[in-house]
Amino acid sequence: METAKSYVYFSLTGDDFDPDYITQIIGINPTEASKKGNKGKYKPALEYSCWKLSTNQKQENILIENLVEEIVNKLYDKIEIINELKTKFQLSSHLEIVIEIDTNPVQSTPALGHDLRTIEFLYRTKTTTDVDIYRIDSSTNELKKKTGHEAAISNPLLEPLKKLIGEWKTAGTHPYVPGTVFHGRASFEWAEGGAFLIMRSEIDEKEIPSGTAIFGSDDSTGKFYALYFDERKVSRKYEVAFDDNAVKWWRNAPDFSQRYTWTLTDDGNTLIGKGEMCKDGKTWEKDLELTYSRLK
Repeated sequence: METAKSYVYFSLTGDDFDPDYITQIIGINPTEASKKGNKGKYKPALEYSCWKLSTNQKQENILIENLVEEIVNKLYDKIEIINELKTKFQLSSHLEIVIEIDTNPVQSTPALGHDLRTIEFLYRTKTTTDVDIYRIDSSTNELKKKTGHEAAISNPLLEPLKKLIGEWKTAGTHPYVPGTVFHGRASFEWAEGGAFLIMRSEIDEKEIPSGTAIFGSDDSTGKFYALYFDERKVSRKYEVAFDDNAVKWWRNAPDFSQRYTWTLTDDGNTLIGKGEMCKDGKTWEKDLELTYSRLK
């Protein structure tokens, strides 16, 4: 059964430095280290150097502060060394907290709080911190296991959409709200073993609703569709088409038509979304535009 797994990592990043030197001076082996110019997981050449110390990413833990303290306890006595390295190489330090929340009602939800020692560490090292939250539903896997679910298999027609799979940060604008940059998150993942693709999106600002879309196919016609639903209780059906680097989806309705394009760039690490809308059946105007930056 899939369970919620959370982890925490501390990182030192900079324009160009030798991670091995950082390891030697701090005296702790990093979980991950990379040098500017090396090949990355998603990029042919990394744009900066990074030294990272992480907790176990496969460990289930609902007391997130324990994970934070695990990292801080290893580095607390190195505060002066960290500050000297930051000054010498013009480094930035960051504490990232990645939390998975299981929406299955029988599962516990994680808790997060910082003790004074952690707060002191963050303050003295001038370390920024961020929390990324992702959702899973272990009840889906429980049902699948109980029923056998022979149809929970990969849909080959949707295979080209695998480039979207992952978690993304979003930022963008809407012409009806000038001067506002909307920030949010989105994820794409296979549902029912790959029979469908599900997209979840949310925007921090209240003007844009959080929504979910499920992508599927009709093998007899070779056509693709998406069913959309959002927090306003709005539901819509879109037609979908795609090629190697772009996904298009649209709907035609007398009172409100839409068309939208996602274009993959930056070796699959950036998704440029541009939308248009039509309210009179004739005139098209700009709709929401979002840039998606891959997290993982």
